Amino acid sequence: MIHLTTRNFADIKTVTFVSLRLEVISRECLLWVSLTLRQDEMTPTERIIQSRMKEAFAFRVTVEEWATFVEAVEASESFRFEEIVEDSTIGSKARAIY
Repeated sequence: MIHLTTRNFADIKTVTFVSLRLEVISRECLLWVSLTLRQDEMTPTERIIQSRMKEAFAFRVTVEEWATFVEAVEASESFRFEEIVEDSTIGSKARAIY
């Protein structure tokens, strides 16, 4: 199934994104999202990955789905998880997925 997302930017420009609509999350989806984040020079934290999935595939991952998926990916050792300091001023930490 195809999904269309239209974004209007302050009456200056309208952009339409065309993507595949996901019904389930997969390792291939995670790989694609990770590669696009690398291309955009962004650190692939869990929150950013979920946001990109929602933006690119119109797929909102529930907390339960994400926890189950991460557990399966960690067990398969397909990706590397690394704890990083997201904001050193307040000491917030996040996990990046590589």
